[in-house]
Amino acid sequence: MPFDNYTDLLSQAFAYSILKNFQLKNIIVFTIISLTTWGCTKDVPCSDRDIRILFTGFTLPEIDTFVLRKFKPGDNYQHLIDTVNIFYDSTVYSTSNDTTIINLNYPMQGIMARNDWQIYIPGAGKTVSLSGFVTEQKSGPCGAITPTARCGCINKIYSLKEDNIFIDFSNLNQNSDAYQIYIDK
Repeated sequence: MPFDNYTDLLSQAFAYSILKNFQLKNIIVFTIISLTTWGCTKDVPCSDRDIRILFTGFTLPEIDTFVLRKFKPGDNYQHLIDTVNIFYDSTVYSTSNDTTIINLNYPMQGIMARNDWQIYIPGAGKTVSLSGFVTEQKSGPCGAITPTARCGCINKIYSLKEDNIFIDFSNLNQNSDAYQIYIDK
């Protein structure tokens, strides 16, 4: 596009200079914000993994309902914190031969190592107690804007007691193996 006069040329050059400087400033500001926000990490407590329940020898009507009771740890089941009723759901219950696996996908309903637990099975008139969890409690780096659950650091469970019987998890590969307890009829 030919310029009619010197003033038009100067106007175009000035406008181009402002636009170029504005874009460069935006790129610099965006880069600084990105590096300080995304690049920064914070030290957060690692997540606990839930423990899967496997019922062996029970009929489905016996275990179609059970109760998880969460207690203050190391207190001999004196201080109840929470109770969750679990009802049969085909997406949660999976049966193979004489074993039914319960996959509680909701962390608020799953068994975690920071408390003592009782599993009450009304259909079988049985209560199982879980206590004495030995775990690591570590922390790890997490991006400043990353949700803690996605940071990938998980506390290992070394052992627990099921009805005062020692259960050893120390050789379990926490990256591929699930923590699970067997409840026999």
